[in-house]
Amino acid sequence: MKQILSSLILLCILCAQAQKENQLADFVSGNSQQEFSIDDFRWMENGAYYSLLEEGSIYKYHTLTGTVKDTIFYKPKYQLPGEIDGYLFSDDQKKILLQTESSTIIDKSFEARYFLMNTGTKSVKPLAEGKQSYATFSPDGNSMAYVVGNNLFVFEFKSGSKYPVTNHKPEEFIKSGSSDRVYELGFGMTKAF
Repeated sequence: MKQILSSLILLCILCAQAQKENQLADFVSGNSQQEFSIDDFRWMENGAYYSLLEEGSIYKYHTLTGTVKDTIFYKPKYQLPGEIDGYLFSDDQKKILLQTESSTIIDKSFEARYFLMNTGTKSVKPLAEGKQSYATFSPDGNSMAYVVGNNLFVFEFKSGSKYPVTNHKPEEFIKSGSSDRVYELGFGMTKAF
């Protein structure tokens, strides 16, 4: 039994070492693959395609071949401030939430400028003035919630109306829609709606 366990451990070490040597050889020869963050990657259309954020633009790739099928968002075409930090599709993939100029608040919490893109018309509009936090599509895809300061807001797509759900003053300790420092640092929770 000890011999089998020792053999398995040795095999794992040798495999890991071989992988490291291959990565080093690829890097030295210039054949290394471009790395991307999993945050830049989104599945599309039941797995037939995926999208990837590359150099501020979003491309649609065919899953089986890995070839570019379409350019969903081409950054030079639009006059958005800063770089695209992230993006999120609505469930029906007819809208994309683009995130720019992100800045950290505590540890995991951040605020950013958000823009909504209609994938059919290719129009891009700001979600709201200034920076917001935790912008999220509603489950039915008809609205979006986000936090500004200590208040939770809703934006309805059909009517175009934006309205506050809460109305707290900046000096109040009540935070609607976002967690406080204890929840964020202790439990990793940032969004509270």
